[in-house]
Amino acid sequence: MTWQRILMAFGAFVLLVSLPACVQDKGQAKTVVVHAADLRRDTIGVKGMTCVGCEVTVEEKLSGIRGIVQVRASHKADAVVVEYDRTKTNPDAIRETIRRAGYQVVSAK
Repeated sequence: MTWQRILMAFGAFVLLVSLPACVQDKGQAKTVVVHAADLRRDTIGVKGMTCVGCEVTVEEKLSGIRGIVQVRASHKADAVVVEYDRTKTNPDAIRETIRRAGYQVVSAK
């Protein structure tokens, strides 16, 4: 699923509104308010993704975690870039979700 992101800053807070880029998806707009100091971005090495379907699987699983703001998976780069609110989730929960989806976490890049 491809999402377009709108970012608005209000003092110490960041409002991220993600809108589905394609209408055929049943996706709903996702609004997340994150204190700017709590927003983190990690790149995680992942083995086992072989196609766009794998990317979608990883993105959907991670998007279900409370505190996830945005996910971009790439089977070509063997990586997942995750933006999240560190007060609501953590890198261990993200890596465990990737493993439970059937992929191998190889490193944080």
